Amino acid sequence: YYFNDATGEWIKVAGASFDAVNKKVVFSVNHLTQFAIFQVEGAPASLATSFVPNEPVEEVEDKGEVLGTKIVDDTDAFVAAEKELLTVIDKNLTARVSGKILLQVENHGEAWYVDPISQKRYYLKDGAAAYEALRKFGLGITNANLAKIPVGIEEKFEDVDTDGDGLADKLEEGLGTDKAKQDTDGDGVNDYEEIINNATNPLGSGNIYYNTSLINRLKGRIVLQVESRGEAWYINPADGRRYYLKDGAAAYQIMRFLSLGITNENVRKIDIGEF
Repeated sequence: YYFNDATGEWIKVAGASFDAVNKKVVFSVNHLTQFAIFQVEGAPASLATSFVPNEPVEEVEDKGEVLGTKIVDDTDAFVAAEKELLTVIDKNLTARVSGKILLQVENHGEAWYVDPISQKRYYLKDGAAAYEALRKFGLGITNANLAKIPVGIEEKFEDVDTDGDGLADKLEEGLGTDKAKQDTDGDGVNDYEEIINNATNPLGSGNIYYNTSLINRLKGRIVLQVESRGEAWYINPADGRRYYLKDGAAAYQIMRFLSLGITNENVRKIDIGEF
């Protein structure tokens, strides 16, 4: 089963099988989320007696086209087809997933961004398209206010970290720290510790004070640094942290690792917007 965060339900994974020899449950998916194994009433005796709960579950990822790799070539046709499949709009569901990136787990992992302002979902074809699309929703923010929102780190992001301080080079560009030095300001504390754990200034002295009210107001929004070069950040509604949207590759990783799986039935209860 996989967990659908939008509805709070466990959904059965189609095609899963039990390898009695290696004592593993094997299945193929094209999305990343929480998985669990349940023994249901009437399950075969061989499964009930052979399965060892504490052994790892092998997840076999679909080798076909998945998220961010031009799943649908004709964006207009795909969006038009999805509009035809819309059912009764569920405002409560829409509000619950507002600001999140959704993946259609029963299709090919097509991604949608639910805009908190219009309360509509917008199709994100791939990383490059997502980068351009998400910037269109950008809200200007001063550097002083941006600093009041904690920085997010996702360990699954595949990025270069030249100085090995735990902060990707791309992120350091956005933060203004030196990607070739673990301790930019030379105060004896590396940049990662200052930014992620200590909430201190990696560029000099002083503490960083976060603003809970501002964070809650901006969850799910894209903000642009109007006093710099228009750098874009996504405020993840799940943790209230900001993730740097450097380029299409960064947008792809945000789509892949910070998204929420949703069934076709539920996604079609959310209205569709067009750019």
